[in-house]
Amino acid sequence: MKFFKLIWLCVAVVLLCKNQPVLALQPQTNNQHGKKGAAITLSIEYWQQGNWGTNTANFSIDGSTETNIMRINMKEYIDGDAKWFFKPIQKLAAGFYEFSQQYRSNVETRLTMRFTNDQGQIRFINLDTVPSSAGIWLEAKRIIYIPQNNRLISIFQVITSNGLLEITKSRLESIPPSAIRFQQGFVSVTFDDGWETTYTKALPNFHSTR
Repeated sequence: MKFFKLIWLCVAVVLLCKNQPVLALQPQTNNQHGKKGAAITLSIEYWQQGNWGTNTANFSIDGSTETNIMRINMKEYIDGDAKWFFKPIQKLAAGFYEFSQQYRSNVETRLTMRFTNDQGQIRFINLDTVPSSAGIWLEAKRIIYIPQNNRLISIFQVITSNGLLEITKSRLESIPPSAIRFQQGFVSVTFDDGWETTYTKALPNFHSTR
């Protein structure tokens, strides 16, 4: 019975991953091999507020600086989240993109992508956990691969606890494949036949060698 469950799990993973966004593993841009493409700068008029759950999220915009600062002050948190999110971008050209923005926070937050494919199916993909900046401005950045079947893309930094989050200078840039490199090498391993021991013995051995 466990064998057939494993087979169905493998089939489900293959179907789920087809034409879905691929996250680059610890990527960095390599200026020696290529330059970034034309940047899409996300300006303040494209941003909206999002909030759900049991909490009190106060949204505000500080326009006193050279670039607008969008702020969330979360209080009385029980569950849910709050975020500033930009109006979804339609039909991006397939390829690598780098999302980056400056942030200041006193709690851990999360970088998330909302991906809608050309059939209208929506996925929320966790890109990274963003540590507290301890009151100073830091950069949150992630490189992703967007497939051809995208319809709408939006990326946002989410706060899920009592605390303060400020963001500014948000950008989305296209990057040629030649500009992508990784901090370490990696390989892809495929097991045939789907035996139960692949999961019970082989996988634990792989994990133990990290």
